[in-house]
Amino acid sequence: MNKRRSLSFAPIGFGLTLCFACGAEDDSASLAASRDASSKDDATLDPTSDAGPNGSVDEDAGIPVGDDGGKASLDAALPVPPWKVSPSFVYRDINYVLATGQSLSLGSMGTPPLTLTQPYVNLTFKTGVISGSTGLTATMPLVEGDVRVGMAVETMSSSFANLTTKMAREALVLAPVTQRSHDLFVSCNGVGATAYDGLKFGTAPFTQGLAQVTAAMNLAKNAGKTFV
Repeated sequence: MNKRRSLSFAPIGFGLTLCFACGAEDDSASLAASRDASSKDDATLDPTSDAGPNGSVDEDAGIPVGDDGGKASLDAALPVPPWKVSPSFVYRDINYVLATGQSLSLGSMGTPPLTLTQPYVNLTFKTGVISGSTGLTATMPLVEGDVRVGMAVETMSSSFANLTTKMAREALVLAPVTQRSHDLFVSCNGVGATAYDGLKFGTAPFTQGLAQVTAAMNLAKNAGKTFV
């Protein structure tokens, strides 16, 4: 039996921790192999096609399907914005995210940095997105280019935040004028090639993360902004 499909998009206050874990710093070969495999898989799908690889279409949902019955295009499955916002959504001026984990959270192999301007009003600390635990007294636009191991890098932080804000603005287009954005404050306390035991409660990176969260909250409070 065909079932109707629906999708509700709920922009939320991101009071969470993102874990981007990797192994040793020299795992570029395995990452490259993974990317090659992914590219080959993606090449079998035509996102501009109205039908799946076998020419079939899910008549109930209007979504292309493949030979295995899977969906041929994620984009085709998404509704046209504005999406329905969850009734539990509560608007905040600043939505904080602590990016944590291993070398991928720090932009390992992310050279050169690409996000040199901030298209929205997303923020980080003046010390940079790889923020440290001192000097957390001012903000700047969330951009990339922190220097790590002698090279300026691009972390995941800006792309993550900017995509979230873009999607949220599309979803909130019918919200009150002063609540049509979802602005993020992102900082990072990751440590390369470090297992969970070196990041958990009681460790120096954990303490550094708490310092960043506390400093961001105090900056928002001093600016008269709501924060989560």
